[in-house]
Amino acid sequence: RAKGPVALGSVNGLKARSVQYFTEPWSDGTKANWLVVQTQSADGKPMIHYFNTAPRAGAEVKQRSMALAAGTQLVTCSPTDGVFVTGGEGVLAVHFASPSLEELGKQLFSFEGHAGAELRCIKFSPDGKTLISTDDRNRLYGWLSEDQLDGISDFNMLPAAALPIQ
Repeated sequence: RAKGPVALGSVNGLKARSVQYFTEPWSDGTKANWLVVQTQSADGKPMIHYFNTAPRAGAEVKQRSMALAAGTQLVTCSPTDGVFVTGGEGVLAVHFASPSLEELGKQLFSFEGHAGAELRCIKFSPDGKTLISTDDRNRLYGWLSEDQLDGISDFNMLPAAALPIQ
């Protein structure tokens, strides 16, 4: 049963491009839930904005924003791990995603399997172990996680073969 609309924050004057949820797990077993809004300013600068949808007891609702690299067109958040992935012209980049920490947005590594092509879609599998990406050359890549993410330094994704989309 819906309770009705709740104002979480504002992206006034910015064009919203996508909206996603992100869960930030804490070592004490609790989680912070964030709404992630990808926007583009009137001059074309890409950004993401985090809105805390369920703050810890007694905490205020927070909003954090960060600029993305020029040319970023796509953003997707891992459903299980503390990373988000950005996509632009031919490159996917994996970033640290915890908005409560100062390392928000730190790029961890990138994939260049789509070199020379424009990315069309990026999406994690529900278990967070596979990242799927497509491009304007009708190629589909599956980036397979080598390990579960116990710590950001252990996160390593290996490219699977590219498949043509018919």
